[in-house]
Amino acid sequence: MYLKLLNGLWAVPIVIVIWLLRPFVLVKIMSFRSEHIGGYVPKSANYLRSYKKQAGTLEIYGTTGKNNTFWTRLIKRSGLPLYGDWVQYLYYWINLLPNPEKNKIFNVGRNFYDETNWNFQYEKIMPFELNEKKAGEEWLRNHGWGGEPYVCIIVRDSAFLDHLSPPTVKNNCDYHNYRDSDINTYIEGIKWLIDKGYFVIRMGSKMRSPILFTDKKFVDYPFCNEKSDFLDVWLFANCTYTISTGTGPDLISAVYNKPILLINVLPFAIELVMFFKETIIPKKLFKLDTGIPLTIKEYFLTHNYYNTETYSNNNILIEDLQSSEILDYIVEFDSCVRRDFKKDKSNELMQQSVWQVFFGINDNAKLKNHKHPHANFSQLWIDKNH
Repeated sequence: MYLKLLNGLWAVPIVIVIWLLRPFVLVKIMSFRSEHIGGYVPKSANYLRSYKKQAGTLEIYGTTGKNNTFWTRLIKRSGLPLYGDWVQYLYYWINLLPNPEKNKIFNVGRNFYDETNWNFQYEKIMPFELNEKKAGEEWLRNHGWGGEPYVCIIVRDSAFLDHLSPPTVKNNCDYHNYRDSDINTYIEGIKWLIDKGYFVIRMGSKMRSPILFTDKKFVDYPFCNEKSDFLDVWLFANCTYTISTGTGPDLISAVYNKPILLINVLPFAIELVMFFKETIIPKKLFKLDTGIPLTIKEYFLTHNYYNTETYSNNNILIEDLQSSEILDYIVEFDSCVRRDFKKDKSNELMQQSVWQVFFGINDNAKLKNHKHPHANFSQLWIDKNH
């Protein structure tokens, strides 16, 4: 609040000018919450896709401070009028005006998809430059890559939020530690991918500890000396596919239309389960008092459980997938990618029946026509829980 008041000394006079200009030029403002890349990436990509200059209107976009500087530069050079964190103070003080919504850009949420064209190619409106392609590939070669397809894997832990937040805020982040997983339970899957001819990169700008695995075809990127905002973006955007626990940076892959295996993921948030090319496997959920596994419908009823306490208060025990289960799901997903997500008739009917249950929960029915055609629940998971 102190910074908002201090910056009001210059922002308020500008806001008054913006108000006086209304009859002539409508200045509209939007400020992205940029410190969390999981919100910043899809929102900014969506605004870029839909942005068009309009006569009599001046749109100004900004950030709220910390951000991936390369992503910001990429969005800006691709055509969105995106400026610095000073815009957030204009966005705040614009509320002084009568009808302040006139000078705000409508918030379209985190969704980056184009329901009229599920195969919308963001790489055409926000391409990488030739020197960036060379830099990315040179980094890969320097770390053992020989031109083979590569897979990114990112497993959420609390290290990034601990780094991002001051102690007073950090303690409040513990409420969703149930989303964390142990990277070492993915080692069997990583070994299998390498045996199948993939180069594998564990991603993440900040992670708590190195993985207990080494191989000439594997890079533990969080603990490399040559990290950068550029590589954080470029590697996700150019991989064959990404394996993730639903962390935020994985959405870079989604924006660039790369398949994603969401594994050990919770909660069943709407934006995670239906809007991009993905296969979904949640953590295991049991009745706390009896140890009985939840049914698929009961899984879906937890879609808005966003903290550990809510699960326990509703008699639900959360359990991570075991290494052998993770391996099985990776093998299944790799097969799906290789056959371009084509399903046989029996599996297609089973998927439809599960989605029918999903759309029968709460207000999900209104989203029935908005599901990405390649958003699926794992067939193995369905078989185990149906």
